[in-house]
Amino acid sequence: HNPAALRAFFDTIHDMRSRYLRVIGNVSVPGDRRDEDIREGGRIACREFDRAVFSEKPDLRGRKPGEIHALLMEGAQSIGFANDHVLCVSQEIEAIDTCLRMAKPGDIVVIMSGDPENAWRQIRNFKPQPSKKWEPEFYVEYSAYA
Repeated sequence: HNPAALRAFFDTIHDMRSRYLRVIGNVSVPGDRRDEDIREGGRIACREFDRAVFSEKPDLRGRKPGEIHALLMEGAQSIGFANDHVLCVSQEIEAIDTCLRMAKPGDIVVIMSGDPENAWRQIRNFKPQPSKKWEPEFYVEYSAYA
């Protein structure tokens, strides 16, 4: 959760990127980091993410709600990352769920968790909900007459 560690982590993501359609991920930086380090976290992540979900809790560490989001967004915007490709959520559990639900076949989901055991449990227990847009056309038509 510092710029050097994020750079090293995202170097690996960059090397893997060509194998996937999109990179969707969650990132947060603890609130006790310098403003510029939090902005840099947004810049580093959004150089590789196609869709980003920023979360704050449980690591506010003295910051007001929304302050970490604002700094991460400033970093993302400074490199031209589109605002409509970013979601800001409060809780990490919500961010993980959002990333998983956003993903489609061929995407890679990157989760940077402050609580890896619970995050891994949440990922293992995730059950995607079928979407009508992925169902064959005849099934939708048949359902309408059933």
